[in-house]
Amino acid sequence: MAAQSSKLSIEQLPDDVLLEIMRHLGRQDIFTCRLVCKKLGALALHPDVWRQRGLHLQFPSEFVWACPVLRLAPCLDWLVAELPTEGCQLAYTITRCAVSCLNLDVQPSGSTHAAAMIRNQEALGRLRDLEVSMPPSPSAVLLGTTALASGLEKLTVTGIVHCAPNTMASVLQHRAACTPSLKYFSCERSTSEADPFVHFVLATHAATLEDVNLDSCCHSDERGCPYSAATVPLLAEIVNLRSLECPLLPGLEALAARESLTTLIINVCESPERPAVMGAWQLLRRAKQLRDVTLIYMAPLDSGVADVGGEPLVRALVSSGPSRLESLTMVTTGSFDSPEQRLSLLRPVLGVLPSLPALRTLHLDDVSDELLSGITPDAVPALERLVLRPLGAARPVPRHCAHAWLHKDAVKKLSIGIPSLQFLVVPSVPKNCPGDRLCDACALDCDCDVRQWVIKDSQVGSGVGCYPCTLMQRNKCE
Repeated sequence: MAAQSSKLSIEQLPDDVLLEIMRHLGRQDIFTCRLVCKKLGALALHPDVWRQRGLHLQFPSEFVWACPVLRLAPCLDWLVAELPTEGCQLAYTITRCAVSCLNLDVQPSGSTHAAAMIRNQEALGRLRDLEVSMPPSPSAVLLGTTALASGLEKLTVTGIVHCAPNTMASVLQHRAACTPSLKYFSCERSTSEADPFVHFVLATHAATLEDVNLDSCCHSDERGCPYSAATVPLLAEIVNLRSLECPLLPGLEALAARESLTTLIINVCESPERPAVMGAWQLLRRAKQLRDVTLIYMAPLDSGVADVGGEPLVRALVSSGPSRLESLTMVTTGSFDSPEQRLSLLRPVLGVLPSLPALRTLHLDDVSDELLSGITPDAVPALERLVLRPLGAARPVPRHCAHAWLHKDAVKKLSIGIPSLQFLVVPSVPKNCPGDRLCDACALDCDCDVRQWVIKDSQVGSGVGCYPCTLMQRNKCE
C-alpha cells in the first residue's frame, strides 16, 4: 500500500488539493505549470489560483507580466496601471481578466484609453472598487464613464483641477439609467468646477452611500472652500450616511438630523465663510449621535472666523451638555508660523474634556507639558488611547526622540494616573537619538522605561521620509 501511495501521480491528486498548493506559487511557477501536463495546465488558469492576486503595472518588475497575465489569467483581486502605457495597449482594454479593484493613474493623453479599460472591466462584471487619478482637465468621456460605471461599491476620484461647464451635460441625461450601488465615495478636487460630477454621484447613489469624503481644502490653493450651496442638501438625502469628511460646507447644520451619521471630519480652511462656520457649530452642537469627530486646521484662521460668539469650534460639542463622543482628533497641519499658533487651537480642548465622559481616543498635534498636564483621570476617566505629535519643526531633532518623551514627568504621570491608557503613540520621531548626539535620556543608557513600554518602529509610507515610533504599554502580567 505504501509503495502504491508513493507512486501517486499528479493526475490522481484531487483538484482542490492542487489548487490550494498553486494558490501559494509565484507567477512564474504558475505559468510553468501550464507546460507540465494538461491537468496542471487547466488548473493554472482556474479562478481560485488568481482571485487573491494583484498586478502593479507602475513597477518595472511587474510590467513584464502585463501581457501574460491579462491574456491568460481569468481574474485578479486588484490592478494598478498608468495610462497611456507603452506596449500591450489592447491587452488593457480587451482583456477577459476580470478585476475586483481597478486603480488608474490617467495622464492627459490617456483619457480615452482609461475610459475603454473601465468599460471593459464593468462589462466583465467583477469590478467593485474603482480609483481614478484624473488628468488636470479630464475629458467628458472619462468623467462620464467613471460616473456611470455600474455595480461599484467604492469610487475614489482625485486630481480634478479644471472641468468645462458642458463636460457633464451629456452624462446628466443618463442618470435615470443608473442603479444605486456605491457605499463609499471619495472625491479630492481643487475647484468648484468639479461640483456637477460630485453632485451627480451623490444624487445617483443616495440610496446606498454610507461613507463620503469630499476632501478639497487639504489640496486646494484656494483660501476658502468653494463648494456650492447645493452640496449639503444632496448629502442630507443620503439615508444611510455613516461617515463624512468635508470642508466647511454651507448649510452643514442640515445634517444634524441624520441619525446614522457617527463619524465626522471637517477640514477647516484658512478663510472660511462665516455662515459655514456657524453651520458647522450647529451640526457639532445638535448631532448627539456623533461618536468620532476630527477637526483639521490647515492654517491659522483669519480674525473673526476662528470661533463663534467667542467660543472655539470644538466647544460646540459640549455647548448643550455632556457629549457621548468616543474619539476626538485635532490636527493642525500646514502653514503655522509658530508652535503658539497651533497651541491656540488645541488649548480649548482641555476645557471640553470633562464634558466628554465617554472619550476613549484623543489625538492632539502637541506634546507640550501644558496639554499633557491637563489630561487627568478626573477629566477623561474612559481614555484608552492617546495620540500625540511633536509640535514645531517638521523634522524631528535628537532631543525629541521617543526615549526622551518617556522620561517627561508629564508622560510618566499620565501612564500612572490613567490605568485605562493602553497606547501612547508619538509619530514622526526616532526611537532613540543618533549615537553621536545623545539627549539626556539616551545618555543615561537606562532600561527602566523599556521594561514598561514596548517601542515598535514602523514606516509611515513611501515618500514621507519619517519613521514613527509607537509606544505601547506592556500588559502588567508580563
